[in-house]
Amino acid sequence: LLEIDGKPVSLRVTGTTKTALAGGALSIQPCGADAGGITLGSDTHVVGATYGGLSGFDIDQLVLDSAAGGGPAPAPGPDDTVSAPAAPGPAPQVQVVSEQNTDWKLKVTGATHPFWLVFGESINDGWHITVNGKTVAGHPTLVDGYANGWLLDPSETGSSTLEVTVSFTPQSAENLSLVASAGGVVLCLGLILWPRRRRRLAWTAEQPSLAATEAQRSTRRHVPLAPHEAMAIAAVVGLLGATLMPGLALAAGAFLVVFLSVLFALLLAGLRRLIRLLVVGFASAAVVYTLIEQAMNRFSSAGWLMHFERADDLVWMAVILLAADVAVGLVRRLVE
Repeated sequence: LLEIDGKPVSLRVTGTTKTALAGGALSIQPCGADAGGITLGSDTHVVGATYGGLSGFDIDQLVLDSAAGGGPAPAPGPDDTVSAPAAPGPAPQVQVVSEQNTDWKLKVTGATHPFWLVFGESINDGWHITVNGKTVAGHPTLVDGYANGWLLDPSETGSSTLEVTVSFTPQSAENLSLVASAGGVVLCLGLILWPRRRRRLAWTAEQPSLAATEAQRSTRRHVPLAPHEAMAIAAVVGLLGATLMPGLALAAGAFLVVFLSVLFALLLAGLRRLIRLLVVGFASAAVVYTLIEQAMNRFSSAGWLMHFERADDLVWMAVILLAADVAVGLVRRLVE
């Protein structure tokens, strides 16, 4: 049931069968080789209990005690009574003023003595608190095997009312990354939408020897494919794109979008830009979706990407359509 530094501790469980079957409290005491006490040095020691689902017993509370001078405390006999610990004084009251995934504002009243403020999120050094506007130095302390705890002394603030802010500081870097990503998308959109003719004229003006070649390309007529040929090519490209999408519904949707856009681009020369607009649209939708979800839910860094699966699907659609645009360009070069 119990081990210290990997070595089992001999225990005796006492109580009635009726209490045990009802899930009531039983008591444990060292026995056998450990009846005289357990000697621990000044180093760090690891105390572990067995999972109750395997052993049938859950050790909910374990008290390590010693006599004056560090020797073993006398174990209570079967006829001895163990006095209950003194009841603690009234605890400070905690009011949640505002709550978000990465920021909590609390109001603590009635704090007259040092107390532990326990924040019931998994322990992480990224959590920091401020008390009445002043940052509390140091990392949180592990409490209850998972939670974050800070030992606060109201005498240091001169007030029994404390304004506490709990923040997950790594989120600031993630917010900056989102802003940088959004800026990158805006820059890409600007480069894509910048008048192409103006860029081409500037390029050919700098390189007169290539001006004639560019003029020939601009006057080359579009040779449309036969409808059945265009449909066959669009179907192949659509099927290839659909294989990259997870799930039957998404695959069917991807096939339909790619098939129609490639078909129209092959039959009508001016509609090739439709594919490029769809690429920009799906990529932009992924960014907007991510920003809105993050702003509404304030997801923390733990498993952050798992909250944006829809954005992943949108980005894949943009990549598939980008590849489809390349395929349309290759087909046109072969037939023109």
